[in-house]
Amino acid sequence: SPVEGARKVLVLADMHRVQDAGPMLLKTIEEPPTSTIFVILADAVRKGYSIRSVLPRFFEGKLPDLNLGTANGESCDPALAQQLLQIAEAAPGYTAVLNGRFKGGHITRHYGQPGQGVHAVQLEMTQCSYMQECLPFDYLPERAVQVQPHLQRMLAAALDFARASRI
Repeated sequence: SPVEGARKVLVLADMHRVQDAGPMLLKTIEEPPTSTIFVILADAVRKGYSIRSVLPRFFEGKLPDLNLGTANGESCDPALAQQLLQIAEAAPGYTAVLNGRFKGGHITRHYGQPGQGVHAVQLEMTQCSYMQECLPFDYLPERAVQVQPHLQRMLAAALDFARASRI
């Protein structure tokens, strides 16, 4: 049943749709009960939070496919960051980096407080990993299905870490 055990794990999917309740929800996330673990998911495709793999105006060469950011280790326990990086680096056909060009945005830097048990990691994924990078910018399910198992492993590792750190 969903209400079992001493802890609650809340998976907040479609976080990009939160509008009116956003400020109240963020306050709850800022000061969570000690028995609660939050996993926040947002739709990066519609909001434009993924990035083209090649941006000559800003970066030389091709960006890594999976860009993990922890504000240079300030927003997340280094053990968790390394575990996520190892999973990303082991994904055949994908490149990965930790705290490369994308070190974590405002949410990562502001809310990540590993000393208080709040770990924040940004994943900036190149569009070519799951969609067309040119018009019409279509979602490509046959490409997305290839990266999904690796993302699922990273999410499972983060959940396992959160569960273990709350014991």
